[in-house]
Amino acid sequence: MQWETVSIVLLLVLVVALVIFRKVFNRRMKNAAGDKGREMGLSMEARIKLADLSKLSRALVIADVAAAPAIIDEGLAKLKRVTPGEGGRWNLRVIQPDDVVFESTNTEHGVQLRVISGREGFGNVQGGGDWLKVLQAVGAAAAARGVATTETTITLDRSAAPIEGDHVWTLVA
Repeated sequence: MQWETVSIVLLLVLVVALVIFRKVFNRRMKNAAGDKGREMGLSMEARIKLADLSKLSRALVIADVAAAPAIIDEGLAKLKRVTPGEGGRWNLRVIQPDDVVFESTNTEHGVQLRVISGREGFGNVQGGGDWLKVLQAVGAAAAARGVATTETTITLDRSAAPIEGDHVWTLVA
């Protein structure tokens, strides 16, 4: 009789231990999976942000300074999301009217069309693809006139604190 009692007690202890082990094991697995998922999400977000930022960091230099204003106007006239801004600048609307602000400026190699600010929205840089359309349209207008263009890059820096709820990337002079 004593042997049966010990067997039953050991069996109950084993069952309780397995139940506890299963709960702890499941919790650890869920936490590990959640951590890995968050890590993958952050990694993907960083890649998206860098990809769009690299697009906004592209600029176009038009070699003929005298023809550049007409070439830019011709290229921009075809784009519905571009509107004139203040001080000879233009705005590119993605969500907000001024998600991307760009300008043309004289350089030693010609007139450079470049972004001076780009807004983040929903945690991502906005307007990368639309900015490439701007560069393509202006490049096509220059090519139609036989004017040489060169693609260059600029550096943008992220604001330390959100401005109107979003971070803004601005041109580093």
